[in-house]
Amino acid sequence: FGNKARIAVSILFSLELLAACVALVVLFADSMNALISGYDVITWKIVCGVILIPLSFLPLRLLSFTSILGVMSCFGITLAVWADGLIKPEAPGSIRQPMTQYLFPENWMTIPLSFGLLMSPWGGHSVFPNIYRDMRHPYKYRRGVDITYMFTYIIDIGMACAGILMFGDD
Repeated sequence: FGNKARIAVSILFSLELLAACVALVVLFADSMNALISGYDVITWKIVCGVILIPLSFLPLRLLSFTSILGVMSCFGITLAVWADGLIKPEAPGSIRQPMTQYLFPENWMTIPLSFGLLMSPWGGHSVFPNIYRDMRHPYKYRRGVDITYMFTYIIDIGMACAGILMFGDD
């Protein structure tokens, strides 16, 4: 679509990555504040920023080696949630005694949250042009994207199924 469309898409991708980074910083700060209460949330946000900002200037070929840690962590969290659900004998939080589910939500104001939760694992597509550009063998790009979406789909469906069984509409 020409140079103007390329610039518009680049701006949108940059905004999406910025929003993902902000969400990551907030999630990191809230999680660390819950785990280690000696520091406030602002301090944890600064720590996360100090860690993330230098990483954004590294070439993707260096960061790709550490990405396996993220994949393994996501699988580990999914397995831990399923194990926890299978160990707990009674609801809420038990897969052996599932919570009640409804075809339609009792509170329709939860629909936007549901879409946000379902869309969050699929938001990394804005880095794909950079990944393609930095690949040693660009002809393997299509296969890499297919494998990436397969892993993302398995993790997302696993967490969605565990969540609806363990907590239902809550």
